[in-house]
Amino acid sequence: MLKPNIAVLICVGLLAGCSTVSESRLNPFNWGKSIKSAVTEEEIKPLVPQRRSTVTVDNRSMVNSITRLDVADVTGGVLVTATGVPSVAGAYNVELVVVSVADGKMELEFRAQSPERAVGGKVSPVTASHIISANDAKGINVIQVRSRTNALSRRN
Repeated sequence: MLKPNIAVLICVGLLAGCSTVSESRLNPFNWGKSIKSAVTEEEIKPLVPQRRSTVTVDNRSMVNSITRLDVADVTGGVLVTATGVPSVAGAYNVELVVVSVADGKMELEFRAQSPERAVGGKVSPVTASHIISANDAKGINVIQVRSRTNALSRRN
């Protein structure tokens, strides 16, 4: 009988130390409710300053030649798919990069990352795709994809 009374007294003593039990995290009625923060959103400073600009350097080279270019209408826009032959075996991280959009013409470059070490074997063709949203595709009549040695274009 003495042990339960001591446990109850300890619990009451601990809860009495809380300034307001109704707002405490220990109160089961507050579990699941969001706790209001003392800091407003205006006082929170971003980790990266907003005026700081990020410059991305693309070290990938253009694919040696383009062998196939397909332009297909899909839900929500236009899908541009290009297949090409890179200059070295083991090329990866291929992408169609938008270079310019002007006068109804979109120009893309077919880029691929070359391996750091030479890879033996046959040079395999690579394929990359780019989706043009329906809003952006409205003003585009010609889509041109460039490589190091040639360029292919299709009318949209």
